[in-house]
Amino acid sequence: MKEKGVSCHLISSLEDIAWIYNLRGSDVKNTTVFYSFALIEKNRDILYILDETLAGSDAAKKLPATTELRPYFQVFDDVGNLPAGKILLDKNSISYSLVQKMPQHMEILDEESPARLMKAMKNSVEVECTMGAHLKDGAAMVQFIRWVKEEIAAGNTLSELTVAEKADYYRSVQKGFLQTSFDTIAGYGPNAALPHYAVSEESNLQLKPEGFLLVDSGGQYTDGTTDITRTIALGPLTEEMKLHYTLVLKGHISLAMARFAEGTTGAELDKLARGPLLEKGLNYNHGTGHGVGHLLSVHEGPQSISPRGTGCPVLPGMITSNEPGLYLEGKYGIRLENEVLCEKGEDGLLQFRTITLCPWEKEAIVTELLSTDELKWVDDYHDHVYEALKPYLNVECAQWLQAACGPLI
Repeated sequence: MKEKGVSCHLISSLEDIAWIYNLRGSDVKNTTVFYSFALIEKNRDILYILDETLAGSDAAKKLPATTELRPYFQVFDDVGNLPAGKILLDKNSISYSLVQKMPQHMEILDEESPARLMKAMKNSVEVECTMGAHLKDGAAMVQFIRWVKEEIAAGNTLSELTVAEKADYYRSVQKGFLQTSFDTIAGYGPNAALPHYAVSEESNLQLKPEGFLLVDSGGQYTDGTTDITRTIALGPLTEEMKLHYTLVLKGHISLAMARFAEGTTGAELDKLARGPLLEKGLNYNHGTGHGVGHLLSVHEGPQSISPRGTGCPVLPGMITSNEPGLYLEGKYGIRLENEVLCEKGEDGLLQFRTITLCPWEKEAIVTELLSTDELKWVDDYHDHVYEALKPYLNVECAQWLQAACGPLI
């Protein structure tokens, strides 16, 4: 604020406020935030919060001595009575009515809150905790995928709604689980060709022992937020399905193995994930990666790995998704998503560490299309997944995972 020459800073982003005060809430489904505004001045700060949100919580005890709690809607009157000065706010995340309350003598500096970038660059504690969340999430996913495959192989009837509920169940029994980080997407066959498909009673397909099931899901744990997509083989696959799965995997690996200079943006990195598909005249109509919050929103900026980009470079400490895909209308969809942590290598270049733990579909991979480095990446990743998750699984599930993580060649 001093650098910008502003006398106060009005914050309306719920994720930013939760991070600044190190508080979490349950006012919004799937996202651990609470309805609030924050007004920060030189010698004090005011947190505007709903009475019903605060009731019964011990949030007030955790606040700094400088913080004053006020009723949520009082922010409109307080903003209208600000003394002459310069205020920092982000018009992209603030209501028109609140801006209109600003007195004429108040100069507005319209910029993103500095908390947004600070929040995106996770510190060592946030990183360590997030790793713990992925151990639990990986164990849940392995149990879920094993269950799906065994149920289908046994001839039992499953639907998209059934498997979505089961994925949620395996997460719910993990220690520290709070809620899903978004509504689980489970799409079979042609439904999976819709990138943002939402299963309903009307669209709910019965699964068959063939083809692909796409499941995009995630959890909010007391130690972090997860987001993962796996495309699961339910039975025999066509050669076309295997080719397309392998091309998407090659794009995923290309981004996962990237090494890049400081200042590289997500728009530049996005090209790596699309390369193998573009060579075959194929593409996908969504971004490759979004930022992931720390026990906050599963979709957070300012970084984005996308052709549109945001102009924000990918920086050490940022956790971003890596999720190329391919969608053939009326046939099937494929998406392969892990979360990756940006780190600085010993030579000063930046690189990604994959932190999601769950095997790929070996039977869907055309090994002849993978380079030696790509084959090694998959085998090394599978070795890591097995060793990391083995202690969190029962004997039968660990044995299943060991087979699923066996070498490709």
